[in-house]
Amino acid sequence: MRIHGREDLNRALLLRAASRFNRGDLEGFLSLFDRSVRVHGAPAGVRGALWIRDFFHDLLFALPDAQLDIDYVMATRGRLATRATLRGTHSRPFRGAPATGTRLEIGSAIILALGQAHVNEVWSEWPDLVARALAGDGLSIPVTLAPADGRRSSWAPL
Repeated sequence: MRIHGREDLNRALLLRAASRFNRGDLEGFLSLFDRSVRVHGAPAGVRGALWIRDFFHDLLFALPDAQLDIDYVMATRGRLATRATLRGTHSRPFRGAPATGTRLEIGSAIILALGQAHVNEVWSEWPDLVARALAGDGLSIPVTLAPADGRRSSWAPL
């Protein structure tokens, strides 16, 4: 792919991060995000890259065959609007929700603001959508917002 401008560069960064996620390369995926990234749509008090790391670590554990498809991307002035679909089998527990063996497909619109080659703001419904899907009923979120292994996480209000 030939890179022509900032929009193309940002689009390429997103597609590279999704490719790394699909290979199970969590660190490569996380390299897309600035350490002080602001996450809109996450639980109150959630801040920064630690939350993203904890969330996707636990997600990849629960769905070891997870694949992230970028369905479309629109880029303008340092922002990306994308529709992404997460697919995988819920074969291990996720933050209090027992494994169901269910094959999941979760789509969401996501808006990313990029600074110097890193995402510094994210607007997304993913935390809520993923928790609902992994809870099994789609209506309530009985899963805990803290990592199951007790490690410190920015999920907790600061």
